[in-house]
Amino acid sequence: MRPGIKIMLTPEKKYDTYLKSKNQRLTEARKIIFDYLFSVHSHLKLDDIRKEAEKNNISRATLFRILNQMIDAELIQKFFDDKGQVYYEHIYEHTPHHHLICTKCNKITEFEDPDLHKFLEDICKKNNFIHQNHIVEVMGVCDSKC
Repeated sequence: MRPGIKIMLTPEKKYDTYLKSKNQRLTEARKIIFDYLFSVHSHLKLDDIRKEAEKNNISRATLFRILNQMIDAELIQKFFDDKGQVYYEHIYEHTPHHHLICTKCNKITEFEDPDLHKFLEDICKKNNFIHQNHIVEVMGVCDSKC
C-alpha cells in the first residue's frame, strides 16, 4: 500500500472489528439491528427500531446495549427533537451534518456547513478543549405550511 492511501472499512467490517476489540462477536440480534439501521437511509424513530427488535424477539435491554455499542463504534448517532422524541441515523462514511427540526410537523432537514465546523474547532482550541464530536439541532418552524 502506498503512503497516504487510507483504506475505508465497510460498515459491517468496522462493526466486526469494534466487537472483536471488545472480545465480543456479531450475534444474530446485533446483525438484525445493524442490518435494519443500515437498510434505511433516513432518520429512524426509536419506536420503529423497537418494533423491529420486538418482531425479532430482541429484548429492550439487548436493543439498547446494541445501539450504545454502535454509537461507541461511531457507526450511528442519536439525537432528539424538541419534544424529546429519540432518533437514530447511521453516520459512518457520511459527511458531518446537522439538523433543522420543525417543531410543528417534525420535518428534519439536514445541512452541512464547513464554517460551523471550523468555528466549533476554534472555540475548542481557544479553551484548550479536545473536540471529539458535536451535534447541532436547530428547532424552528419550516416553510412547508404545516
